[in-house]
Formats: sequence, C-alpha cells, structure tokens
Amino acid sequence: MDAAHIVSYAEAGPIRSATGCPWCKTHHAAYDSDIVGVRPDGVAEVRADVLEETDGSMLRHGLQKVHGARLLLPRAVEKRPSVEELEQRWERFKVAR
Repeated sequence: MDAAHIVSYAEAGPIRSATGCPWCKTHHAAYDSDIVGVRPDGVAEVRADVLEETDGSMLRHGLQKVHGARLLLPRAVEKRPSVEELEQRWERFKVAR
C-alpha cells in the first residue's frame, strides 16, 4: 500500500489520514496522473478517454473497474479524507479530462 496525497505535499505538508488515501502502486500512479479521480462524495471516476480504451484485462480490471466505486472510509470522522482537499483535487481532475 502507498499513501497518496490528496493535494501535493507542497500544498498540504506531511501526509496524515485527513490528507491522504491508501492506494496500491497502480492506483496511486493513476491518481497522481489524474487518470483516476475521487469526487468529494468519495466515489472514484476514471477519465473518459481511459474508459473508452480497449487494451486487455489489466486496463479493464485494474483501472476501468474502479469507475463508480465508493471508497471505504474510516468510521472515525477525523480519520476520513478532508472533504475540502477532495474538492480541490476533484477540480484538478475535471480539468485533466
């Protein structure tokens, strides 16, 4: 597992539970590259051009399948990702589409 910053380290400082999301290396890279984004309500979306690609099972099952998936959030509110930072990052993802 990797800990991905919702917004960059320069913007948010050291990672803590409210400023990060746990991802595997593949999804962390896709998130950092704005291939995968997370809406402020915690639902993952994959860029439209990536959803339209046909390039085998890794793309289909590894990335495209996360489109529409809801993140599993900690029960403790203080450990959940920051909604404000998710909103900020979501705006960046929408421009990248």
